[in-house]
Amino acid sequence: MVRGRSFMVGAGAALFLVAAVSGRAAAQRGAVTATLSGHRATPASDTVALRIAMQMTPGWHIGAARPGATGLPTGLTWQLPAGWRVLASRWPAPTSAVVGRDTVFEYRGPFTIETTLVTNGLQRSGPIQVVVTYGICRDVCIPGRLTLSYDVR
Repeated sequence: MVRGRSFMVGAGAALFLVAAVSGRAAAQRGAVTATLSGHRATPASDTVALRIAMQMTPGWHIGAARPGATGLPTGLTWQLPAGWRVLASRWPAPTSAVVGRDTVFEYRGPFTIETTLVTNGLQRSGPIQVVVTYGICRDVCIPGRLTLSYDVR
């Protein structure tokens, strides 16, 4: 009986150790999450205001659209219904950091990209998709990609 009990304690300790190590490994790899939301100013409006809200694991950062000499840029690739186009995108000002002799531009916390879309009026609804490419960095940069969708009605 004692022998079975020590096995159970040993197995429980091993399981706890595996859970602790895998949790630490997950914390050592950064992640980016994002949401896409939007609205029309009025139901008859030909423009749609969209917001991409992004955030990353604390202690990690992503490069700005123009990150400088090092780092990976964050980019947006839109897939729009026929007759739609991007009128304007507004990014917040990134923070700057010195890496060696270079200055890099990055985002270190939650931020929002605002984009205005406009239609020619012929097609007023449809699915919108944006692919966000980025590099999440701490000691090294890891390329990443998110696909976000929104249905304009």
